[in-house]
Amino acid sequence: MKAGHRRIIGFIVTLFICVTGMYFGDVKVDSVFVCPSVDISGACIETVDSVADNSKACTSEMLGIRRTVTLRDNYVRTSGRREYRNIMNSIQFLLSGNLAAIFVVLYCSVMALTTPFLPVHLLFINLLTDSLPALAIGMEPADKSLLQNKPRNPEEGILNKKFSMKLLAYGISIAVVTQTAFYIGLKVNAASASTMAFATLTLARLFHGFTCRSGYSIFKIGLKSNKWSVLAFFTGTLLLVAALMLPGFNTLFMVETLSGFNLLMIGILAFLPTFVFQVVRLIKEHYNKK
Repeated sequence: MKAGHRRIIGFIVTLFICVTGMYFGDVKVDSVFVCPSVDISGACIETVDSVADNSKACTSEMLGIRRTVTLRDNYVRTSGRREYRNIMNSIQFLLSGNLAAIFVVLYCSVMALTTPFLPVHLLFINLLTDSLPALAIGMEPADKSLLQNKPRNPEEGILNKKFSMKLLAYGISIAVVTQTAFYIGLKVNAASASTMAFATLTLARLFHGFTCRSGYSIFKIGLKSNKWSVLAFFTGTLLLVAALMLPGFNTLFMVETLSGFNLLMIGILAFLPTFVFQVVRLIKEHYNKK
């Protein structure tokens, strides 16, 4: 018989004797009693005076096994909830950013304005700056609050009321700052307007990745708790700077050379939605402590 089979059989026999010992602990019988050792992978045989004396030891061993099972069960539940939360946050990040772009395009179409985004701009956003933050959100570690939340309703879909309200709030806020940047650039020419809308939307979505990491503020979860998110932000920002500044890239991505003021406005407008949402979360966390 293999060692693994012997351990399994020994473990089953040990559990059976421990259970019977707990039920029949008041019976005084001189015998040889089998009791599990601290390492539950095997069993130890001890000669004892009575079953009653050793039923207490077996009870403590059973409590130890129970604690081990509880810790393992908590780990499984935490891992499952973490994966589900990260998937939902990644979906929310992608949908809210795309919804903002749809709002801007729809508004420009209704108001008979020039096209806010060129096809190459959307390709840049979808292939580069969208994928990196979404993957980084999927690497968000678990926190202590996961097991404190109520279990979700398995019959409830993804687009529930809470999810949809957040989606609209994120999408509208990013769309507003993008449209504002478009109007600022439009004072120069249509190419500058398109460039500013493209740069603002891209940078705003990179900042938005920090908001979608968790339902808590970045001050509570910590900026460095997910290094992949920080790396994705800086990588996306460097790619955007290269597209705007480098001679070969700005021709490839069909962007206009912008003034220092316009570049400053892009940074301020792109950061504004994330700043507002983080401040709101920080205020809620402050009042929840009270």
